[in-house]
Amino acid sequence: MKIFLIFIILCLFQKELAKNITLEQGKTLVDAEGDVMRGLQVVEHCCSITSLQLGETLSGIAKDMDTMTYRMPLGVTAGITPFNFPAMIPLWMFPMALVCGNTMVMKPSERDPGACMILMDLANKAGFPPGIVNVIHGKHDSVNFICDHPDIRCISFVGSDQAGQYIYERGSKNGKRVQSNMVTFYYSIITHDKDSVMTNIQPIRIQ
Repeated sequence: MKIFLIFIILCLFQKELAKNITLEQGKTLVDAEGDVMRGLQVVEHCCSITSLQLGETLSGIAKDMDTMTYRMPLGVTAGITPFNFPAMIPLWMFPMALVCGNTMVMKPSERDPGACMILMDLANKAGFPPGIVNVIHGKHDSVNFICDHPDIRCISFVGSDQAGQYIYERGSKNGKRVQSNMVTFYYSIITHDKDSVMTNIQPIRIQ
């Protein structure tokens, strides 16, 4: 029920979120609104998570043998987000973690934590229980805390290659599941018969 409430509240406050991103991070207002909208799409998807969380049962696969699968929460999870998408990436992380039965520790970028803090305030307005989603601030010490703390079971990261490789290696060594989404590059291809000045460049994303 809370996920429906926060989706409605986010829809009502998306303009304010976008304005904060423009002031703090520097995107144009249109781009900032797109940042929020892409995060809202994931929250909307979270509203239908119950059917996706169902386990599976196969009976009679062999003599006197059935199989059953259960989807269980991990417990405490953590999200480390980049400066360039201060609303979208947190909205990809903590709503999904919560509807799957986990709690989450969020570490927003120290360059623009304002959007994440607004999201936490909206989560409070939606009636999320205290402690279900938490925020820590900082740079290296905060990242090391997340990678090392034994109660944190998994980490989701979006950001640079250097930071992503470090978090993946340190978190994995401590037995955590680590999802590390690092940098992708955009290449443009202009054929020899096109005017390079007048060409409408279409970037191709390479993962």
